Amino acid sequence: MTRPTHQRPPGTATSIETETSVINAIRNSEGGMTLAQLTTRLNLPRALLRTTLASIVLTGRLTGTGPANNVRYRLPAQIAAVRTITRASSHGTYQGEELLPAPGIPAGRFAAFAMPSRIGDRLHHPGGKVTRLCGGPV
Repeated sequence: MTRPTHQRPPGTATSIETETSVINAIRNSEGGMTLAQLTTRLNLPRALLRTTLASIVLTGRLTGTGPANNVRYRLPAQIAAVRTITRASSHGTYQGEELLPAPGIPAGRFAAFAMPSRIGDRLHHPGGKVTRLCGGPV
């Protein structure tokens, strides 16, 4: 018994080729691209690009940010470049007064801040010490 062969219609790309061209187009852009920009640049159907972008985002090789009707897709390196702070916009020293205990609230309400946080099977203590859940060292 022979297996049926599936052939692509002429002019269509495989998912790997589509993913590669999407990533290359975003890499060559300044600050990422929207779905509309990718559709125009790559001349591919919007539905194909939408599913391709969703699969790339799920693998973590791409991030989509912004409002639902205008998501901008970027590579992790482009996001890091956007988040880089070159110069502080305010002057003086930040006091963080809103983080201080409010007057009139009993001290017992803040007792949780002195307790460790559980992450998986480890306890992370406020001083930076990490122990196993059973109490032994890590």
